Amino acid sequence: MTTIGNGQVAYIPSAAFGYNAFGFNILNGGEMVVNSGGMADYTTISVGGVEVVARQGMDFNALINGTQYVQGDGAHAYSATVDGGGLQEILTGGVASNTIVNRGTQTVDTGGTAVGATINSNGVQYVENSWNGATGGIASATTVNFGGNEIIYGGGTASNTTVNVGGYMEVDGTGKAISRTLNGGFELVTGGTTSGTVVNNHGLEELVGGFASGTNVNSGGEQDVFYAGSAGSTTVNAGGREFVAYGGSVSGTSVKSGGLEQVGSNGLARGTYVQVGGREEILAGGVASGAVVGARGEQDVKAGGVASGSLVVHLGLEVVSAGGTAVNTSIQGGALDLKAGATATGSINFTGAGGELVIEGTAMPNAVISGFAPTDTIELSAVKFDPGGSVQLLAGNVLQVAENGASYQLKLDPNQRLL
Repeated sequence: MTTIGNGQVAYIPSAAFGYNAFGFNILNGGEMVVNSGGMADYTTISVGGVEVVARQGMDFNALINGTQYVQGDGAHAYSATVDGGGLQEILTGGVASNTIVNRGTQTVDTGGTAVGATINSNGVQYVENSWNGATGGIASATTVNFGGNEIIYGGGTASNTTVNVGGYMEVDGTGKAISRTLNGGFELVTGGTTSGTVVNNHGLEELVGGFASGTNVNSGGEQDVFYAGSAGSTTVNAGGREFVAYGGSVSGTSVKSGGLEQVGSNGLARGTYVQVGGREEILAGGVASGAVVGARGEQDVKAGGVASGSLVVHLGLEVVSAGGTAVNTSIQGGALDLKAGATATGSINFTGAGGELVIEGTAMPNAVISGFAPTDTIELSAVKFDPGGSVQLLAGNVLQVAENGASYQLKLDPNQRLL
């Protein structure tokens, strides 16, 4: 074993050391530089030692307790292990493949590339920002295990990361994360963009800033969208959950059978499509706008929640609980169920055959009912049938139902010809 001690510098290749350095031990204060045409294998870099893998140089299987720099076009480090507080820093033009980071750091600087890194407990991978118009650091196919961390700064890009149980990934500034899989891991997005995340059992994607597109939330997984965060085109599958609140917003979510979207206080969901067996819940302070409730899908508007512009198609159901509000609902063969104490304002528009409006309280909605046709149904479920009762169409197309000594008035569209 060749030892490089304090104050010594070994150059590979050189007349003294040849083209290949095998099993070198770089001690505190020592340095080895692997240049073009040189190769190092099974180097041990002790605390305070430095190895530089320079342009066209190659290094294999290094144990890094000190520092390894990989820099320059064609510089490549393969299968290094970073431990004991060591650092592998990948600079412009450098590439590191299949690094294992145990108790240390891998930093992917501007113009550097890391491929296939594994980040274990107490390890961290930093994917750094761009500067002076250069490309930021790039990390691909990283695996983050329990206690490991991957942090992507503005201008950095990470693709095809897998975050397992107990692993952590963060996207800051203008960073980009593409096609991640969260197998029980946690991703925090404070800025930048993410796309194509797959969130599996116990996984969580949380946005407090930035934008996520095309996330797939599977059984046991969750996407939370808060504060300045936003998400578009999320798909929530069976057993998955999307929760938007506290200033967060989502658009174009598809909720499939067994999936759930919840819109909480100060949250906004636009254009949600609730498919067969899916459910959207609008909680107190939440707003859902322009949802489409498909066949056997359900939209539940809880007390304090607001659903505006919902379209309820054939066999779809919108339920508005006491204290909830529906605004400008369209019924296209589906059903709108107004519980006692619910509020409906603006309009209730029947746009297709077989629509149903169920009013479970004795107070009639203020909404104007338009498009009502013989194939549609209005059910006053809280009003008992009276064989001596009557139904009259009053001036202005006000429909008055008299039962058991009480009268109930529904505002039909004054411009619709009913007789």
